[in-house]
Amino acid sequence: MQTKPGWKKLAENVRAETPLKVSDEYIEDAVAIWHEDEKDMALLMIRKLGVMVKSSSKTKDSLKNDIKRLVKENYLKGTLSIKNYVSDIKVIAEFERRTVSMSIKVIPPLDKGTVARISWMARQLENSKKKNPEFFTKIEGNIWIEADIKFAKANLKVKLSEFGALTKMSKGKEIQAFHVVLINGFGANFASNKKFIELI
Repeated sequence: MQTKPGWKKLAENVRAETPLKVSDEYIEDAVAIWHEDEKDMALLMIRKLGVMVKSSSKTKDSLKNDIKRLVKENYLKGTLSIKNYVSDIKVIAEFERRTVSMSIKVIPPLDKGTVARISWMARQLENSKKKNPEFFTKIEGNIWIEADIKFAKANLKVKLSEFGALTKMSKGKEIQAFHVVLINGFGANFASNKKFIELI
């Protein structure tokens, strides 16, 4: 499957800093194919995992809202909901950076202090590595951990390799949740009709 020509044109125009307009037909094409990509990802995961996976539901306003966000902020987002999973997976395609990120939200035991919550999260990550060390090693350089701080406007963000630094960074603060974020840079392939679908 290939994307419509609008995807390539959009990627190239964002790269060239060409102003985008809500009325541009190629932008509507790009958003429509993104909605199809979400469905394709869900179907692929059903086959891989053997459990129910749903993409985010779309209404009549979804296309319009996504076009507005894309024109204003240069990204598209979607959600994959997996049955009995720790959280939905948020998927974001950023046209300026030419990256795709996938993230999950993990809530630690809230009856413990911040240091204990960080230690708990470290154990979850270690358990994940033990389950599939070869695959984990392959992707860990692209994993970031965000700590959601109570009352803070922005999350604390560190690379997985620097996870231990969160203890010092969060001193005197309360971590409410962690976001495990996998970020992949697609480079020139981001604009390629065929390659984007393959990579995502």
